[in-house]
Amino acid sequence: MINGADILPSFGSIILYTRYPLLFIALVNMDLKEKVIGKFILLFLLLIILQIPECTLRYLLGGVYGDHISWSLGPWGQFDLGIYAMYTLCLSVANGVVKGFKIMHLIFIGFLFILALLGEIKAFLLASPIVVIITIYFSLRQKKAKGRLLAVVLPLLSVVILYYAIHVWGYVHRESSDMLAVYFEKVTQIFKNPTIFFHTEEVDATSSRIFGSAYIWGYLRRDWKMILFGAGPGSLLAGNFLGNPGKIFDVVPYLNQLSVTLGETGVVGLVIYLWMLINIFRKIIFVNKTALSDKNHILSAALIGMWFFYTILGPIYDLVWRHDSPNFIFYVLIAYLYSSFVYKTNSPKNVPV
Repeated sequence: MINGADILPSFGSIILYTRYPLLFIALVNMDLKEKVIGKFILLFLLLIILQIPECTLRYLLGGVYGDHISWSLGPWGQFDLGIYAMYTLCLSVANGVVKGFKIMHLIFIGFLFILALLGEIKAFLLASPIVVIITIYFSLRQKKAKGRLLAVVLPLLSVVILYYAIHVWGYVHRESSDMLAVYFEKVTQIFKNPTIFFHTEEVDATSSRIFGSAYIWGYLRRDWKMILFGAGPGSLLAGNFLGNPGKIFDVVPYLNQLSVTLGETGVVGLVIYLWMLINIFRKIIFVNKTALSDKNHILSAALIGMWFFYTILGPIYDLVWRHDSPNFIFYVLIAYLYSSFVYKTNSPKNVPV
């Protein structure tokens, strides 16, 4: 095994990374029907809609917020809630741009931000402006409209989100540590000094979620083989499965997905995984440019927004490539598009959205 890694942890870690890409291959060959995907999307939307009254009442009547805001999603269910909210935001925005925004669109999107506020889902608030702009951009068909979007909507949306983050979020979470403000500060450090990702002396332990790559890079650079191939799959597992943590799990208290993948599989493994995701992105773009119906255009535009969160923004914050929620929804929808538009030569099918 790579760098002397144990067989069982290595195998378990590899399965964590490959189970949903393998599911994608299986779903493509199953030939998903439009009725199946339509029901899948409706059930997904129903799930997030039911979270609105549940989480709101738990906060108003019981004072529950943060990690335990959702009873039905279980302990620490705010991670799933954040993923559902982000993906629903993409679908709602794409639908509104293509078919025209109605008051219910805006109310529903507003409730998504309320869920993020009550669940203290910082990744949603930090990533949503970028995801929304990207989704709108690929929902529009006219180039002039795309130019106006970048010139007008982006600054306006950024101001609204910033106000929400500073005033509303700070008020609700005034009795607890306002970690959103802490993460805003960390993000600004990236623009000031991008090399912070590789120098542990410039970060502290509270920065491990965003700047975990600095700790991992400091560990890997002891040996050129570890730089290329990492410390071995499973090196950063917490030990919940086999009872023993990986050999570099204790290097830093918490890491994001990019740091964990780099630590376990090295530069080679990280590049291969990103290469796979980039190829998926190319297929979504192809569908977005060639889809004839509004419904398929909506789905492809929404998936582009989801892809940016899943591939770029989410991995900077959390272990999105390992958890079930971001993977299952993403790969089911991608498999439908791929089998309908790319894998086959027949005419596109319509997806109920």
